[in-house]
Amino acid sequence: MHQVLDQGGLKPVQTDIQLFVKHRNERLVLLMSVHVDDLKMTGETAEIESIIKLLTEHFDELKLEKDNFEHLGLRHELHSDGSRSVNQEHYVSELAFINEEGCKSRPTELVDETLKSQYLSLSGGVAWVVQTRPDIAIFVPTLQRNCKHHAVKM
Repeated sequence: MHQVLDQGGLKPVQTDIQLFVKHRNERLVLLMSVHVDDLKMTGETAEIESIIKLLTEHFDELKLEKDNFEHLGLRHELHSDGSRSVNQEHYVSELAFINEEGCKSRPTELVDETLKSQYLSLSGGVAWVVQTRPDIAIFVPTLQRNCKHHAVKM
């Protein structure tokens, strides 16, 4: 993938090798993020069409979604007035909540591996939501740190 993107004039940024940029005459004309086999890009129409053509030549037909789509739990929407928004409402609705019965132990009791695993999964999911809900960022480290401070029964 990196070789093909390099052929198309895209270069990874120094801070994230999965984020690619293309400049023409010192002007940013294309931005692309890569996550496994999911790509998200924005830029000038001709540049996008050019890179899609190049990718199709090397990797066969691509599934293209634009304007309204979900990518890595982020729902992108194009509104009738031309504005765009990003939300994670669907992602949040899919988070696996912890069974309340497993949480009814006293605070001094140890939890089992199943409950710990559910807690870690949920706190990781909540951490991902910070992208569109920065107001919850203060709570995420507290939730994650809480799990590390409590021993687990084996």
